[in-house]
Amino acid sequence: DGSQVTRAADVCVVNTLSPWYNASEGALFADCSLLFAEIGTTNQHAAALSDGSFNNYLAFRKQSDGRMRAQSIVGGAIQFNADIGAAVTNARAAMSYKLNDFAASLNGGPAVLDAVGTVPLVNTLTIGWLPGAGQYLNGHIRSIQYFPRRLSNAELQQVTA
Repeated sequence: DGSQVTRAADVCVVNTLSPWYNASEGALFADCSLLFAEIGTTNQHAAALSDGSFNNYLAFRKQSDGRMRAQSIVGGAIQFNADIGAAVTNARAAMSYKLNDFAASLNGGPAVLDAVGTVPLVNTLTIGWLPGAGQYLNGHIRSIQYFPRRLSNAELQQVTA
């Protein structure tokens, strides 16, 4: 009674992507609520496909300024870094990837495109955080979906609307 207790963040890790993961192309979708009480303190990751490090991943994140991003990082180098929208409390974000063919959409908005970039080699799906970064989601996950093909730009808008 009357004392405070700190608990660990809720995270989910899927260590086996086989047989459903397609290493050459695909799409990741996250439907989540984002609590902005911590704006200015840290980035928060809703979902990530990674190799268990901060050097190779595909992820959605809320930046410390509240904006949403979709990212692909290979060997620590940015391949795709799309600012997909202003601060929102409910985010339906989707990102499609394929060699030199990236796109992302937020809440039915037009797809942000990039025609240059490689896809990282990954073996883990994490929900609510990004390995190696220690950046946990302050919010709720309603749905995470994976598609084993690159969705078209119109499909990205459709699934996020």
